[in-house]
Order: sequence, then C-alpha cells, then structure tokens
Amino acid sequence: MAGEQNLKMTFCVYLTHPEVQIDPAVPVPDWGLSQIGRDRAANARKLDWAAKIRRIIASEERKAVETAEIFAEPFDLPVETVAAFHENDRSATGFLPPPEFEATADQFFANPEQSIRGWERAKDAQTRIVRALKAVVLTTPDSDPILFSGHAVSVHF
Repeated sequence: MAGEQNLKMTFCVYLTHPEVQIDPAVPVPDWGLSQIGRDRAANARKLDWAAKIRRIIASEERKAVETAEIFAEPFDLPVETVAAFHENDRSATGFLPPPEFEATADQFFANPEQSIRGWERAKDAQTRIVRALKAVVLTTPDSDPILFSGHAVSVHF
C-alpha cells in the first residue's frame, strides 16, 4: 500500500531472560542471572534453530545482556544492545517483594491502558519495543536470523 513501510521478513526469536538473582539492595536493571538462569540460557544454545542465528540484540539490562552473551559465546557472535528494549519502567515503586510484584504485574498486564502504581503503561512499553524491533528487522538482511534477548513481553506486528 502506498505510504506504508515495507517490512522485510527474517527469522526472529525472542528469548526472555531466565531466572535472576533477586537483590533488593541492587537496582532491578542491574540484576544478573542466577545459576539456574545461566544454565537455562546455556540450554537455549542447544535448540535446533540456535546455530542459524546471525545477529543478537539485547536490552541494556544486565540480565538480558548476560542471557545474550551466554547464548552467543559458542557461535562467536557479538551482542548488540538497544536501549528501547528495556523492561517496563517500574521505578515508581522500586523493589517489590515477590508476592506484591506478581500481583502488581498481573494488574499491569490486565490493564494495558492504565499506569499501575506509577509504572509505565503496558501499551506504551509494547509500542516502544515493537518500534525498536521493527527498526532492527529493517536493518538486517533477510538471510540473517535474529535473536532478541529481553524481558517477558507480548509483541504483535
């Protein structure tokens, strides 16, 4: 259609970071993977499609970068970061104990048009991430499958 951007098609995988080492004294973006998380990220390298990946893009948050680096290591691929892939902004509440976080996250996903407890709206986070994903796809040859390493997200485009 006239005026629409022509999206290319390439094979993409969105790998959500696995379990993290929760530390209330450390800002959430600086949390790293737990040993279980590191083991699970390493297992992703064994999946049938893994060796086909040619480009790896991660959120700048430590847990996503660590996931991407663990995945990339045996394939000798660089990890690129994109700031717009960060998790939803939850700085309004800071650290929440796991049961309170889970209840708040449930409200966040159930009410994408609303800011829950001052958090970035789910709709805005999704729009930001989709825009960044499209930009990466548009700059990647169709022959180069992409692995995105980030945070639990529901993305449709």
